[in-house]
Amino acid sequence: MKKSNLVLVLLVFNFVSKSQISKGTKMFGTRFNYYQNKGDNQNITSNTQSLNTNKNFNLTLNGGVFLKDNLVAGLLVGYSNQFTENTDKSLNSNVYENVNNSESTIYSGGLYCRMYKMMVENRIGFFGNLEALYSIGKSSSKYTSSNNGVISLDQSGKGDIKGYSINLSPGVVYFITKRIGLEASFGNLSFKSQTNETTSNSGASSTNKTSGLNFNFSANSLVLGINFYLSDKKE
Repeated sequence: MKKSNLVLVLLVFNFVSKSQISKGTKMFGTRFNYYQNKGDNQNITSNTQSLNTNKNFNLTLNGGVFLKDNLVAGLLVGYSNQFTENTDKSLNSNVYENVNNSESTIYSGGLYCRMYKMMVENRIGFFGNLEALYSIGKSSSKYTSSNNGVISLDQSGKGDIKGYSINLSPGVVYFITKRIGLEASFGNLSFKSQTNETTSNSGASSTNKTSGLNFNFSANSLVLGINFYLSDKKE
């Protein structure tokens, strides 16, 4: 290989491997997730039908600064809304119908850090995102049972939610410009602890606490986002 060609190869390699996201760069943006699932199960033998609806919406705003090349840390705030409804009823006539629905609205805030690995002339990269969140929110539930159109049971409740979580998720980013990156992540590993203190319309109160490690690689783990990268360095 000629000396001039070797120098050219080294220059190209240095350009490709050079980090696009340098120390001191500021990053801010948003991520969102929406998932909806509906089910309709009919049992001809017993002439019954079961309808299920699940909706989940999450929105996160983040801001941070790169502590070194390809490593960013910062703050984030989030909003989450979850709704579930289950209906069991007769198929042949309106003999009975049981409807059970629940909804929760949660606000969260915390810290995050993210490590990037840039490739393909620094236009495409992979990242690992780690975040720790504290959450508070409200919940509501309602259960009704009717026979021949007459309600025989009507129960409802409201609750206060608080908890914390630690989440780790992989993702990919594509820079449409040097300052704007579109991203997607799929799958996550998380530890979550949550307490829901509820009071029913009858005056009874209860406390439900859940905690545990969770692997989620289902369709509802897909998160899309956009981030803006601002640097004081001249290019």
